[in-house]
Amino acid sequence: MTDEEISAVKNTDLQNWLQDFIAVDLVTEEMIEEIVRSEIEMYNYRSFEEIDMLEFMGRASPAFGMIGTVVGLILMLGSVGGEGGADIAGLMGGMAVALITTLYGVLLSQLIFLPIASKRFQLKESQVLLMEMIREGLLYLKRRELPETAAKDLIIYLPPKLRKKVIKEEQAAMGQGLGL
Repeated sequence: MTDEEISAVKNTDLQNWLQDFIAVDLVTEEMIEEIVRSEIEMYNYRSFEEIDMLEFMGRASPAFGMIGTVVGLILMLGSVGGEGGADIAGLMGGMAVALITTLYGVLLSQLIFLPIASKRFQLKESQVLLMEMIREGLLYLKRRELPETAAKDLIIYLPPKLRKKVIKEEQAAMGQGLGL
């Protein structure tokens, strides 16, 4: 591959690995395997730190909401009694704090932190799959195998619907190439 072809690659991981591995002929297949595996492990580690933090915040939010509920109940009970009897405005204010903090805790957990953690996990999984696919492609390039062979083997990484679409397009292109 030429430097122009490598610099035209949009995926930065692939671009860097092409520069490091394919352009330099001194790198063995085992070295490629080891380096990319290490990159995937580090990516997993960094991603799990983010995901764990978001999941913790999702689990902790209702607890903080309950702390606010207790504070609201204390305010509410503080307005009861005394010389003038119950202060209705104080009761309602304390009750409002108690209810709204519970609501905020649940909403933060269920509508923000846990869904973001779930989406981040899905993104991590698809990125790891892409990195594994790139690793296999790099090994095909290193072995100088035919692109058709690599494409047939790498298609297993695609989701079934996309895989069928690619196969149909490939068959249609072959049919046009044969003049059918």
